[in-house]
Amino acid sequence: MEIGRGCTPVIKVKLSVDTEYITICHAAFAQRGQVVLVKTLESGVSKNGNIVEIALSEDDTLKFDETADVDFQLRVGFNDGGRAKTQVFRLAVGRILEDGVIGDD
Repeated sequence: MEIGRGCTPVIKVKLSVDTEYITICHAAFAQRGQVVLVKTLESGVSKNGNIVEIALSEDDTLKFDETADVDFQLRVGFNDGGRAKTQVFRLAVGRILEDGVIGDD
């Protein structure tokens, strides 16, 4: 999968558990070993059934450097106090010719 800079992708992660038991969710994006973006249930992460969706904005994807892949990982907390994580996924970053947010012309 590729995340285009300046685009608004929605990343869907299918879990082996129902998301109704998830009370905390952090979707972290890192480049070169440094976390550059974290999305939470309060900031773009939604859950339905066994799917977690992470909606990224133009501003979010413009934080990614096109010269390096992005590592992505989901960490969740359950209502019983348990914690879990996904594996780390590596995503390519697609370049754009014109930098910045394009607005609503």
